Amino acid sequence: MKMKKALHKLLAMCMVVMSILFIMPNTISYAEQSSQTGDTITCKIKEFDMGNKTFKIELSTNASGCGIACAQHNYNSQGNMSMDEIFASATKEFSSTATFTVNVGYGNQVYAWIIDQDGNVLSSVNKYSFSTYPGYAHYFLLENYNPDIVYTNGDEIEYDANASINKGILNFTILPQMTDTFVQVYYNNKPLTAAMHYPTSSTYDFAGEQKYDNAIEYMDESGTYEWRIITYKDDSYSKVQSITYDYVKPESKMPEVDITKATFEKGIVSFPTVEGAYGYTCYLYRSFNNGVSFNEYVLGSTRSNQYNSDVVTYDYSNYLKEGCLYKVGIRTLSNDITAVANSDELFTDVYNPSKEGEDVDNNLKDTLNNVLKEAGVDSVEKADADTLNTIYDKASDADKVTIAKALKEGLDSLDTNELKVALQTNSDTRASIEAIEKMYTETAGITIDKPDVSAEAGDLIEAGDISVIGAGLNAAAGVTNVGLKVTKEDAASVDSALYKNFVSLGITLNGADNVNDLAIPVRITMPIPKGVDISKLVILHLNADSTVNEKLTIANGGYIYDGVNRTIAFTVTHFSTFIFAEADDTSTTPTNPTTPTNPTTPANPTTPANPTTPENPTTPANPTTPGSSVTNPTTTAEPAQSQATETDNTASATAETVTASPKTGDNGSMAVLWVLFAGCAITAFCYAKKRVRR
Repeated sequence: MKMKKALHKLLAMCMVVMSILFIMPNTISYAEQSSQTGDTITCKIKEFDMGNKTFKIELSTNASGCGIACAQHNYNSQGNMSMDEIFASATKEFSSTATFTVNVGYGNQVYAWIIDQDGNVLSSVNKYSFSTYPGYAHYFLLENYNPDIVYTNGDEIEYDANASINKGILNFTILPQMTDTFVQVYYNNKPLTAAMHYPTSSTYDFAGEQKYDNAIEYMDESGTYEWRIITYKDDSYSKVQSITYDYVKPESKMPEVDITKATFEKGIVSFPTVEGAYGYTCYLYRSFNNGVSFNEYVLGSTRSNQYNSDVVTYDYSNYLKEGCLYKVGIRTLSNDITAVANSDELFTDVYNPSKEGEDVDNNLKDTLNNVLKEAGVDSVEKADADTLNTIYDKASDADKVTIAKALKEGLDSLDTNELKVALQTNSDTRASIEAIEKMYTETAGITIDKPDVSAEAGDLIEAGDISVIGAGLNAAAGVTNVGLKVTKEDAASVDSALYKNFVSLGITLNGADNVNDLAIPVRITMPIPKGVDISKLVILHLNADSTVNEKLTIANGGYIYDGVNRTIAFTVTHFSTFIFAEADDTSTTPTNPTTPTNPTTPANPTTPANPTTPENPTTPANPTTPGSSVTNPTTTAEPAQSQATETDNTASATAETVTASPKTGDNGSMAVLWVLFAGCAITAFCYAKKRVRR
């Protein structure tokens, strides 16, 4: 009986202990602790072997009582390896600081882990890329600047660049006979610009005093900026020279370019200059999803310092491809960024390389030219909006009526559907139709009213953000007022299996001759209805009997999305009910594939990607970031605008944290739990066997 009670007590005690362990929080792994406490690995280049192009790096960790494991892997020579295999080949040092020698070579990666004194992994892996081609070791010296670095196995070049900074512009000297000199700007110890290359050869010689002004276009914040300079020849290198500059951004800014006069067609962007500008940045942005979002600027974007031209022009036609939309961001650069900051960036209209609307626009210009001839106006070279406005402004009042009427009849003679496409996609067409509409309404005494938005519809859209092109050209005879009317409508006919979260709006044109068959297409720009997800938006344009007349999506170019103003623009040839819905099948809005300017090597070497091939420094005629066809001023003080090439870095020893495959952690509570559980099972088994014997 006593034995039975003792066994019962033992079982009860085990159950209590198990319950306590079950409700205790699990002990987190050291990798998780490391991320919470800020335990990291830092990398510093301590020594550079100029002849062999190898680096002695120092890895250190702030994790107390821990060591470091380091492994090199070259996915070109060694092939694919798992992270476990790479870790197995690692050299382990059981101290907080360890020194390793690494090779520079195409495909070289260095991996480092924090380890405990038993060699177990305690952190996620840190990856450092030393992947580049022979002759590009200077990239690592620039990005991992260490004033105390030691050079070996070669003749160190004694180089004093005599560097100084004035208003964000670097003045420095290049030594004669040097093969290559590079300049790069850093902010918060991260590259702000690509490395500018000044080659010296029998063709180009940049020896002497130089000026590097590329940084001013990137200095958009107050802070400390750093310029780093290095020169080399064969196997001899100079130490990296560093000069810093404290910049305080002024409140005043340069005026923006007149974006209303900027054009972007056939791959060529043109815009008028701004008085007093130092230059301009023009960055080409690309969209893979018909305008929902635009990637960062495309390589090939450029900058110009043009002082003697009234118009700046860039040709981007070689950088465009079918299936994408493009726009150009333009900024005015300041002559003195310490007194006046650079302007904000403004964007051109979106350009579609398919040129779908350009042929129509050319036909429109020819038609307008012909009707002007018939109206007694001398032949013009190009009947665009500016030309039409000039002719109209110079005409007498009587001639203005004749010209406006003739131009309106010219529009009426064109195919409505073709004109609809051009009005939606071509900025020249929009400008011409807007100009003709202004002339026609002015001479006919027609007023275009503000949109009449009902109270219910006003709860769904902002009435003040609605605009329209072409309304006045559809006014009925004798009508003096036209304008959009927007009401909330019943959406009972919407197929809820295909669409959800929809908003139904009745949009019509008060004062129009025939809203069911417009003489001239009308382009509407309006806010996205509240609560509708733009990434899934489909516009269903209904017929009078509530059947779907057309489905407008981003994919088919039915509407264009302006992400800055959060508006959509679409063009119609008749008015009725419009349903703004979210498509259940999001394939109607294709995803935007990322195309980073500087691709990073994948974290897992089992699926390596080849690093970007660096530009050959001996071929300065082919810059990585080419300029435009516009001739730049010939100024020897500006190699950036002549033959010096700006090259993106292809290698970096900056750490990238990657999830580690080998991972161990303290899971003691689970071990104790299983031991106690096994003890309980054995005790219960023995007790049951004893009862059977009795």
